[in-house]
Amino acid sequence: MSLLRKFGFGKKSFEENIMKEVDIIINIFKQKAEKPIRAITSDFMTLSIANIMCDVTLGKQFDWNDQDFLTILNSIHGVASNVNTIGILTVFPFLAKVPGDPFRGQESLTHSLNLEKSLTKYIQEHLQTYDETHIRDFIDAYIREMKREGKVDKNDFDGNSEKSDFTNLLNI
Repeated sequence: MSLLRKFGFGKKSFEENIMKEVDIIINIFKQKAEKPIRAITSDFMTLSIANIMCDVTLGKQFDWNDQDFLTILNSIHGVASNVNTIGILTVFPFLAKVPGDPFRGQESLTHSLNLEKSLTKYIQEHLQTYDETHIRDFIDAYIREMKREGKVDKNDFDGNSEKSDFTNLLNI
């Protein structure tokens, strides 16, 4: 909670960011005032909530049509919807090699790598602009803790490191 408060949670600055998203949702409801709203509401609610989460974790609110934002969301959705597959492949990694990809191992890998690539870009930006006296979001807080433990430097997350755990799992 103290970390959230440092980022503005419970303060006017954070409230303004949430209110931007609330205004967008209110406008969507106004546009659909005469029409029935079905399960599609979950789509824009998901976008709004995800945008607030990105603000806290990445230090950035996105336009809902921003391709980086959509890639992150689609990748998270793809990884989360294949969580059982990842569990099965952890125990039986050879199943990822079955022709036709019936266990969706390659699909899971693609989503995982897309997410890793997208987030690495923001981590790199944070490493380059990191200021210990101004912690902006969770990435900065994480970098601060890693620096205190001597486990991070500007060469980390450069894309040249070892393959991700999931990639190693599938031996690709």
